Amino acid sequence: MMFFMRRGFVSGVILFVLFVLPLEAASIKPLIEIGGNSSLTSAGFSPAGHAASGGFDGYVRLYRVKDGAPVSVFRHGAVIEAFAFSSDGKYMASAARDKTVKLWNAQTGALIKTFDGHGDIMLSCAFSPDSALLLAGTANTIFVYSTGGVKKLFEIKLDMKWARALKFSADGSYLAAAAGSEAVVWNVKRGDIGAILTGRAGIRLDNARGFDYRSKVYALDISRDSQIIALGGEGGAVYAWRLEDGMSLWSTAAHEGIIWALAFNPALPYFATGSKDGFVRLWGSHTGEMKGGFDSGSAVHGAAFSPDGSRFCAALQDGRLLIFGSGTKRDYSRMLSIAAVLAAFFLVLAGGVLLVVIKLKGMKKKDNKTEK
Repeated sequence: MMFFMRRGFVSGVILFVLFVLPLEAASIKPLIEIGGNSSLTSAGFSPAGHAASGGFDGYVRLYRVKDGAPVSVFRHGAVIEAFAFSSDGKYMASAARDKTVKLWNAQTGALIKTFDGHGDIMLSCAFSPDSALLLAGTANTIFVYSTGGVKKLFEIKLDMKWARALKFSADGSYLAAAAGSEAVVWNVKRGDIGAILTGRAGIRLDNARGFDYRSKVYALDISRDSQIIALGGEGGAVYAWRLEDGMSLWSTAAHEGIIWALAFNPALPYFATGSKDGFVRLWGSHTGEMKGGFDSGSAVHGAAFSPDGSRFCAALQDGRLLIFGSGTKRDYSRMLSIAAVLAAFFLVLAGGVLLVVIKLKGMKKKDNKTEK
């Protein structure tokens, strides 16, 4: 009996691995499609889990993920290059082509401050994990602002390079900037006495390291565990390194066009890329194995995962915002339930076969006795 039970369970698991997992990994289809806006430039999620997009019309718009209903609108007034939410949910920042960065009250939609005087188009922005700092990038310079004091603290010079993307690691120990054909990564020290005395709010950036992409970098992100940095950009390649020691993990020709967007899933070990070629693709963080893809039919300018990793969105050149499910732990729990059902089915089947065998043996013995 145990032999049949084991065979039933093993059969269920084998079917799950061979058929269910591959289908789930490849099934990247949008749950919701939101259109009707101008060409989009960027995508994101609020800490509350609302999908967001920035566009050529100068607006950042938020939507409910369950039905795509509008939630709120922030009007910057110029083409949005990037936007970001603070982790505490208090602030939203928008960086635009009018050479300004605006700091907003994310809950009320009220404008708190317009930072200007940058001298060039603002390309990127990011909040520190503790929400105390707002960084904004442009040509040659990263500007560092205090959210509490609502003022500029200091500048980081990039030696004639464009800061096209900015990212803090989740643990706050690293700051990464796309700078020309590389990513520059600093170790972030807080509470430094010298930095306090010089008006840098105790923030010291040490051990700047360059990660060479070999062509212009347009997108980067750091994994949730602060272990891996991945870059995408001109030429369509993706490179991944281990942050701790700079060891190269893998690289691949991911797309046939510029990679404009790259985002790690905060719940599972993979990340997404979006490209000028119209494809959204998922990649294993440690292996570079492609997990699935979707042809959006339009250049992908932005991509982001929700804070819990349950949803993913992509901002398209044609004005659509696509919202996907993203294969989170909840999805895998559902798949494991499917596996359990399959295993149970084969256990029942094996039990039925065993009963038939026992009955046939009993009938055979009875026939033998009759013959005697």
